[in-house]
Amino acid sequence: MRGGGSITLKYEMDRAKLLLAMNTPDPIGAIIRIQTELDEVLKHTIKSMVSPPIPRLQYASERIECLVANGLPRLRVAPASIINTVRNNFAHNNKQAFKPRDVNKLQQAVTKLYGGLNFENFVFIHRKKDSDIELRYADMDHKQRFCLLGFAAIAAVAAIEIEFSPGTFKRLNPN
Repeated sequence: MRGGGSITLKYEMDRAKLLLAMNTPDPIGAIIRIQTELDEVLKHTIKSMVSPPIPRLQYASERIECLVANGLPRLRVAPASIINTVRNNFAHNNKQAFKPRDVNKLQQAVTKLYGGLNFENFVFIHRKKDSDIELRYADMDHKQRFCLLGFAAIAAVAAIEIEFSPGTFKRLNPN
């Protein structure tokens, strides 16, 4: 997957939800928002891409492994796995804040997935009727960076159904 182009997804992503996650003052609220969006796109992707019978999948980790077991390259869901691990650390290990290593690990996985995309110069722009919201990656705190990278990971999962063949996970356009 390469950055820089524009694609139309079958799964509708909501930038406003990203802004909610980024602007939620509580890191636990932010990770729950990102994980919820990730889990929804995983469910959608499994429903549209995996041939029946589909086993009962309760957890995000099971959904990720289901996609890999059915032929999706692990690289494609590596960022999703990191998000899930961080979320589990918040939920089960009394984690209270995003750490630089959380962001670095996710950034490395997202960068590898998108073919070397440089986030340091990235600017997120949310257009509104009365004004634009502009957030520079370099100026973001750890929570905001994790959320932005999480949104890139969610987009990568959402794009699976337009880049791979259902049931086989063979690339539709190998270029």
